[in-house]
Amino acid sequence: RAQHAHLNCVENLPLFAAVVLVAVALGQTGVVDPVAAWVLYARVAQSVVHLIGTSFILVFARATFFLAQIALILYMIWGLI
Repeated sequence: RAQHAHLNCVENLPLFAAVVLVAVALGQTGVVDPVAAWVLYARVAQSVVHLIGTSFILVFARATFFLAQIALILYMIWGLI
C-alpha cells in the first residue's frame, strides 16, 4: 500500500511544479504561496487515507482529496492569469 501511495504522489506533481515555477518566473509567488500549503495538506491526507485501506468510503475520501488538489491548482492558475 505504501508503494502505491508513493506512486500516487507523483500523479499531479508535474502540474503543481509547473504552476509554482511559472509563478516564480513571473514574480507572483504571493498568488501561490497561501494555496500551496493547502495542496500539500490535501496530498498528505490522500496518502494517509490510501495507507489506511480500500473500503468504499476511504476510496471516496481519497478521490475527494485528489479533486481538492486539482481544484487548488486550478485556482492558482486562475490567479496567475
